[in-house]
Amino acid sequence: MHRHPVRIEDPAGSCGRIEGKMLAEFFEAMVGYPDYLVDALLIIAHAEGFEAAVDALDEAIRELRSRRQ
Repeated sequence: MHRHPVRIEDPAGSCGRIEGKMLAEFFEAMVGYPDYLVDALLIIAHAEGFEAAVDALDEAIRELRSRRQ
């Protein structure tokens, strides 16, 4: 979330870069993820779009795996 800050005055009144037609698919892909992770991904999607959120998740998973090795 630090890499993808949301900078708007009223996030409740804005969908940012979230595309409504992809929202259901995005949530379906997040089923089973902890709430804090879904929240973080939604913030990134709001700030930069779904593609950026998916890329951020992929980057975090790769970083975690490399630390464990």
